[in-house]
This record gives sequence, structure tokens and C-alpha cells, in this order.
Amino acid sequence: MPHTFYAPNLTSATYLLPEDESKHAVRVLRLTPGDAVELLDGVGAFFRPK
Repeated sequence: MPHTFYAPNLTSATYLLPEDESKHAVRVLRLTPGDAVELLDGVGAFFRPK
């Protein structure tokens, strides 16, 4: 099951999580490269990498 992150201004193919979100992803959730994630912008845009 992918982890979902809030991503305001989700308008491009590349998105960097804010520092606090990325620390949470790595240190708390222990995500590693290749783990499934979803990005939501709060106003309808949704992104799930393949």
C-alpha cells in the first residue's frame, strides 16, 4: 500500500517533498528508493508514480 503525502502546487513531473516530510518518510516510515508513494495537492490533483 503506497504512503500518501501532501504536495501543494503539484504541477510538474518532478516534486521534492518539503524537508519535514522527507525526514518523516525516511526516518519514521523507513521508506527506501522504489517504495510506492502517492502525492495529493488538496485541490484534486493526484499523482502515483508507476
